[in-house]
Amino acid sequence: MILDKQLRTAGERLLDIDDKAHKLSAPYADTLPVKALDVISKLGDQPELRTISAVVIAIGTFAGNDRLVRAGARMMIAHEAATAVKDVTKVDAPAKRQWAQGQKT
Repeated sequence: MILDKQLRTAGERLLDIDDKAHKLSAPYADTLPVKALDVISKLGDQPELRTISAVVIAIGTFAGNDRLVRAGARMMIAHEAATAVKDVTKVDAPAKRQWAQGQKT
């Protein structure tokens, strides 16, 4: 029970920090550097990362490069493992973030 209260308090503090960081960075959202970083950050999204891993595996297969196939497989396995852990430990933080729901604060 004490641990649960501590975790809840820590979560609330992290959400407060997240909200403050969003408010601090909001004026820069439409600048060119931030837009460029947004495009680059999309490469880390799940479908894109799965696609990149599959492409690395395919290139390694067609090139006869076992190291490349293994690297792509490790990428895919690491991503899937991380996604599984995230899903198990996921908290309902985005529901508490007004900006994540498309609302401006």
